[in-house]
Amino acid sequence: MLPYYIYFRSKCILPLIAFAVIIVSICIIYTYTKTPTYSDELIAIDSLCNDTPTTAKKQITKYEHAHKNRLNTDEIWYLRFLKFKLNVKQLKNINNDNEARALLNNFESEADENVLKQLYYYVGTLYHLLGDAPKAMDYCHQGLSLIQETTETEQLRGLYYYLLSYVMTYQHLDKEALNIQLKSLDIYKRNKNYKRMIYSYISISWSLKNLDYIEKSVQYLLFAKKLAHKHGLEELMPTLNCQIAERYYELQRYRLAEKYINIALPQIPDVDKSS
Repeated sequence: MLPYYIYFRSKCILPLIAFAVIIVSICIIYTYTKTPTYSDELIAIDSLCNDTPTTAKKQITKYEHAHKNRLNTDEIWYLRFLKFKLNVKQLKNINNDNEARALLNNFESEADENVLKQLYYYVGTLYHLLGDAPKAMDYCHQGLSLIQETTETEQLRGLYYYLLSYVMTYQHLDKEALNIQLKSLDIYKRNKNYKRMIYSYISISWSLKNLDYIEKSVQYLLFAKKLAHKHGLEELMPTLNCQIAERYYELQRYRLAEKYINIALPQIPDVDKSS
């Protein structure tokens, strides 16, 4: 017969140790896979970043003062993400990718897909602004791979398509860009996002011009102009009129080119009309 302590170890202690290892493993897995949760107030500020960046910036400052010395690690990182998002949107403090890399390292290690879906878009935008097209395109593709094609994600997918096509145009990949621009336009039509629709029409017009479909390019711009007028988006008129003038000039329709330049000049702020 086995000594009692050997019997006890094999029948009682070893199963208890195995059970303890399982419990510890579960705790470790939970710690490293749980998705951080954020307060409703922070999520509301995130939404403000999309529509009213100036208000969002004030709310971030207010939130930090109200919760001074009580912010947990997740909240601190989320606030850093919101500040980065605002900086990219407002073209501020975008001389390098230091903050982008720090944010990527944190949210990728946390596997926080809810933030990563947005973060990849703004990191992609940053790299486009820094002139690194391969990285810009890579982060666009990474972001799109996280987003399911549902109604709820359409606006974000539209932004990714717009950015990706914009980067492609700069790489002279106009045919590929055009296919993506049409996807983006389709999303904005369904959501009746008229401002974004006009931006899509402008992008499509640019790709068509580069592909030598200049006549068709003008038609997209003229339609965009009607849409802008109909929905009170007068701030887009100078851009549209200038681009229409440019297309007519390329078509050697100089009178029409002059007509749209003369329409555009009074619409452009701080232009010396006498020069």
